Amino acid sequence: MTTIVHALNEEWATLARSPKARRALMRWTARHPELGQVQSLNDFVDTRGRRDWGASALRVLATEAPVDEVAARTLLQALLGGVVRVVAGVVHDEPDSVGEVVSIAWNRIRTYPPQRPGPVAANVVLDVRKEFLRNRATIECPVEPEVHNRRFGADPNPTPEQVVCEQELFDELRSAQEQGMVSRAALATIIRTRLGGESLVDVAADMNMSADAIWRRRTRAERCLRVLPLAS
Repeated sequence: MTTIVHALNEEWATLARSPKARRALMRWTARHPELGQVQSLNDFVDTRGRRDWGASALRVLATEAPVDEVAARTLLQALLGGVVRVVAGVVHDEPDSVGEVVSIAWNRIRTYPPQRPGPVAANVVLDVRKEFLRNRATIECPVEPEVHNRRFGADPNPTPEQVVCEQELFDELRSAQEQGMVSRAALATIIRTRLGGESLVDVAADMNMSADAIWRRRTRAERCLRVLPLAS
């Protein structure tokens, strides 16, 4: 268990038994009769035996979360397992990533639109995964902002030096592919992300792959080529 998860669980154990928690329950049940006779904040976290009630209860928390910190913290605790699993599905051995997804989840919870359809748990976890992947794509593809926001060949006013450099690099990549140094798919990934400025997330979706798999493909190819700086 990572340090941040351990700290959150310890914090939760104290909060769930606090007077602040009891006052929050009184507020919520007064405004939301569908909660019934809820006894503890822990009832919102462990809903395995009451799945229908749990889905409704999480929606109540999401409704209250933008203005009620206890509701937001309760919803975060309820979704903590799913949020942490986002990291496991994308990267490995990066403890700081857990803190990143928890931070993203907290921001999503505090700004959750009350009118949003669909199950709250699935919506929040999906949002966290999307933003986490976007953040990683930005880190792994460090290009200048003006280049990142355009596709290859779309700059209406390239300098002569840009045209020459891009064409030379494109020719080198094509030559490497023809010599069997990289696959056609790897070549397309490098051109689209390095020259075209497309994010790994967008390219991955286009190729029906995960962003992590696309990043690994590109890294292996660049190690073979040694003509482009590796992603950090």
